[in-house]
Amino acid sequence: MTKKPRRSLFEELNSMAISKNEPERFVEQKGEHIISGAINLIEFIHREFDESVAVDLTKRLVNSIRTGDMRKFKRGITHAKRKNDI
Repeated sequence: MTKKPRRSLFEELNSMAISKNEPERFVEQKGEHIISGAINLIEFIHREFDESVAVDLTKRLVNSIRTGDMRKFKRGITHAKRKNDI
């Protein structure tokens, strides 16, 4: 019985890479992953923080994505840390 050659995870991922002729598919897949991750993060925030902090962090997350400025969200995290230390 001959063994089927095994492929590494890296080789497997490379074989699934999107060709330059399919940018729409690439954008669709990346968008789905990013949106799913953002939804999971927002759900986590609402589970782990009190309501006022969760609402603030959610607004900052959306605003950071909209404006392309991560510092807004980071400031919210810093503020939440300080609030929990008191």
